[in-house]
Amino acid sequence: MSDCFQRSRAILRAIPAVLLIVMAFSGPVSAASIDLSVSGNIPSMVMTPGSTSQNTSVHLTVTSETANWTVSVKDASDDEKPASYAGRMVEWDGTSAYVASPKVLGANMTVTGATVTGSSGSSAILGSVDQIIETGTAIVTSLEIPLTFAQAVAYTDPHLTTLNHVYRIVITFTGAAS
Repeated sequence: MSDCFQRSRAILRAIPAVLLIVMAFSGPVSAASIDLSVSGNIPSMVMTPGSTSQNTSVHLTVTSETANWTVSVKDASDDEKPASYAGRMVEWDGTSAYVASPKVLGANMTVTGATVTGSSGSSAILGSVDQIIETGTAIVTSLEIPLTFAQAVAYTDPHLTTLNHVYRIVITFTGAAS
């Protein structure tokens, strides 16, 4: 289905803070093309046990030359993150690496794309494979789509006690046009 891909990576950190960093790569493979960018940030995401924390301050912008396009998400499992933790936030040392024997949240993060004119949104529970969160219904130019990041937190989830350590996940956004 896809003739052109765009990948964006979003780094989400939580407890005590969540930060979004985006790296985008693109290049047309054939006549159909799609361009993605992710904007906004998550300066903090309160993690309250017994509830699902949500953040809606991030937007996806899509430009597609065809009405047939999709945007998918997955856990990038970057920087030697164990594959068994795909989709879940894992303890990060706050500067450069996942810690040895990390604390891990029990629930996978969910990413939801909104339904707006030109696209139909859906939710995806993050894992190691691409899952569609947007389906194109029209040719679009700089279509801005709100994203929601949701993280369920249980009383049994481990609390981070080491100074500057945070929970982290890197999300890859992939666009496909045909």
